Amino acid sequence: MPAKELTLMWEVLGGIKGCGASDERIDGAFYTLSALKGDGDVNSLIAQCREQIKNEKANWPLLTSLGRLEIAAGNWDKAAAAWAKCAAVAKGGSERWWMAKYYEYFSLCRENSGDKQSLLHSIEVTQSSYKDVPVLWQVKFESLKKEL
Repeated sequence: MPAKELTLMWEVLGGIKGCGASDERIDGAFYTLSALKGDGDVNSLIAQCREQIKNEKANWPLLTSLGRLEIAAGNWDKAAAAWAKCAAVAKGGSERWWMAKYYEYFSLCRENSGDKQSLLHSIEVTQSSYKDVPVLWQVKFESLKKEL
């Protein structure tokens, strides 16, 4: 994403913070945008995000931000754990749940220490667990399976 667009998004978020918008959603977006803009050390942003999550364990925006930040830092095992927490707080089979499961498996796929056959089996079981997999996530899972 071009820096100009990121800067505009940052300004819009700053303008709506405290104006009735969901503060936790805005906080989560700030963490993600900060990482994208390069406005801070990713590890520092991760620490800040984790600290905030201690108080709000089921905060979807903060959990997804942590997952994105861990991916950005290349912390694949921690990213997978963060996305697994996202899946745990999302309703099974919902769009959010599919997104969380995809990024959990995406992170595990990049972690070199894992058993790829076991991971492939887990993805297939997940896909077969629900009848109506959203098309976007079905395509992404199929692409991920090809990487294994």
